[in-house]
Amino acid sequence: NVSRDYYIGIVKRYEAESFLDLGCGFGETYNLFIRNDIKVHYAGMDITRNFINICNQRYPGTEFMIGQMQDVPFADASFDIVSSRCVLEHLPEPEPAIREMGRLSAKAVVIIWFRWPGEIDKRVFMKDGYWLNDYRRDWMIDVANSSGLILADEITNKHHLVWVLEKR
Repeated sequence: NVSRDYYIGIVKRYEAESFLDLGCGFGETYNLFIRNDIKVHYAGMDITRNFINICNQRYPGTEFMIGQMQDVPFADASFDIVSSRCVLEHLPEPEPAIREMGRLSAKAVVIIWFRWPGEIDKRVFMKDGYWLNDYRRDWMIDVANSSGLILADEITNKHHLVWVLEKR
């Protein structure tokens, strides 16, 4: 997946020593770091217990936990980089998650969108417990700014939009 490769450059750019992956799935980002010899203290969190069980089997000794990205049990500025990939568009309300990412980050927050924020604010309940939302771009940037983050870089490809938000 092309978008995940962005993490290599971002970790190097910020000289990051720690990385929190919110919505870590099966640990693909951690695997990217291993394959590319990126030395970073990594922690992953996902709401899906099965994903975390698989991560713990694949990467014993690495910190993976079950939880919600709106309430992460770490102190302020615990990680140089905090990231979520293709997660925010599935939350009924993204503001608490963005605020939490800003709280946890010491240097930068990386948000990778699968559904790009546009001109409309549409929230759609798709099926039992599964959301798929189109948020207004200016509103998302305002939420980030009010969380102490400023849009520093924007990277696009065919399917993804990457926002690099720096701590102020």
